[in-house]
Amino acid sequence: MTLGRIFEYFAMDYGEFVEEFPKFGQYRDTPVNALSSGEVRIAEIWLVLCSPAPFCILDEPFSFLAPVVVERIQALIRRQKPLKGIILSDHNYNALLEVADEVLLLSDGYVHLVRDRSDLVRYGYCRQ
Repeated sequence: MTLGRIFEYFAMDYGEFVEEFPKFGQYRDTPVNALSSGEVRIAEIWLVLCSPAPFCILDEPFSFLAPVVVERIQALIRRQKPLKGIILSDHNYNALLEVADEVLLLSDGYVHLVRDRSDLVRYGYCRQ
């Protein structure tokens, strides 16, 4: 199945995707299995974040992506936040802290509110 066909199935505008990620202009008729795992991941994240669903969950959206792509995904999250509830689960706490309104850390059976990186240090999640 091609990337363009998947966007059609989800009734999503492929042109809007290409505006944000111009490299994908050449991939509309490309079978998904011919794309790299990072390229597939970018398309998946876009489809989830830009879908009409009122809520979405993204597990590790920043993993295995180039820093410039992480910045674009963060910008997309910021744009979509006013439109829907977004739950993110990610070990890349720096990228997560930049876009999250609220961060919760599950540790030793407890849920801790994280206000900044110092809380992550205090709860043993990361070092100074």
